[in-house]
Amino acid sequence: MQRQTTPEGSHVYRKSHHTIPTPAGSHVFRKPLTLDEIADDNGKKRGYETSIYFYHPDHLGTNTLITDLHGDPYQFFANLPYGETMIEQSNIVDYDNPFKFNGKELDTETGLYYYGARYYDPKLSGWLSVDPLAEKYSAWSPYVYVLNNPVVLTDPDGLTPRIYVDTQGLTGHSFVTVGEGKNTVVYSYGRYAELGKDKSSARSTTPTGEGVLIRLTGKDAQSFIKNQMINNEARAYEFSQADDNKVAEYFENQFNTNDKIPATGPYQDDPNARVVDTYNLFENNCTTKSTEAIKVGSDGAVDIKDNVSTAMPFSPYYDGKVITPHKLNKMLQSKSKSEGSGVREVKYEEVKKELNLQNGTGSSW
Repeated sequence: MQRQTTPEGSHVYRKSHHTIPTPAGSHVFRKPLTLDEIADDNGKKRGYETSIYFYHPDHLGTNTLITDLHGDPYQFFANLPYGETMIEQSNIVDYDNPFKFNGKELDTETGLYYYGARYYDPKLSGWLSVDPLAEKYSAWSPYVYVLNNPVVLTDPDGLTPRIYVDTQGLTGHSFVTVGEGKNTVVYSYGRYAELGKDKSSARSTTPTGEGVLIRLTGKDAQSFIKNQMINNEARAYEFSQADDNKVAEYFENQFNTNDKIPATGPYQDDPNARVVDTYNLFENNCTTKSTEAIKVGSDGAVDIKDNVSTAMPFSPYYDGKVITPHKLNKMLQSKSKSEGSGVREVKYEEVKKELNLQNGTGSSW
């Protein structure tokens, strides 16, 4: 379970199993305890168990139902598509849940939701300030909420994850980033420690090896992206249906499952690299890790699959099921041209401006 601190100083815990089924996971909530609830005259704690509640969010994270420790309904909330309260019923005794639409906190005095980057007015169905990332969506008003598609999309923090796809060489490579500008974090998976070879030279006929996940931040992350964009002409794609935080959590959980640091290769003895599993070129590779992260980050809304086999006669191991970086790039290009897909190709000029890149070496740049 992952603990998150709420504004009240209480805690929310992710919980995957309990007796009450929910459509999109659940959260366990404990309201703040007062001094007289903490201990009685004999010093014995009291009031703790009865103050536990379960959140039951929908696919957008809206806490439509809260139940108590016994599974009885405690508070019910329903909203119009853009978040305005439609109906609310409760058995409030000592606490009123403020986390409603999208799981964001509602300010009862102003009627506004705070999303981290700016305030949202559900009655006006719009933001009260300009989108800090408005340049990305120049065709839309900077005040519009989730491209006028609130039934499908959310805006957790204004940032969305990206997949970068390099199609240079025999196999190419893909990796994921979260954050933006100097706050960008790179997650790249590959055989960085295989036989002491780096990612490029490890693309051999041997399909397996140590699966290494690297996590780069700050200047290291920017340098990595610059190299991929300039030297390998990598393409970037952004996913509006996926949440930066959930994608980061997916990779962080994998990164922290093992303390083993590569003993060879370009990330030898580097704490930013971890051997997380066994790499397999045709089953568990850079594209499977990248697409799985986006799937998790979108709660399953973005599931990149391809049933068309790619012929690779030179490999005796290939079973026709793997999505290569070349195929992934074509799939994402196609999705980015489809309205409502939630996939947007990030043009090179945009990344260049964001990270102060120089002109690339290839004809595309």
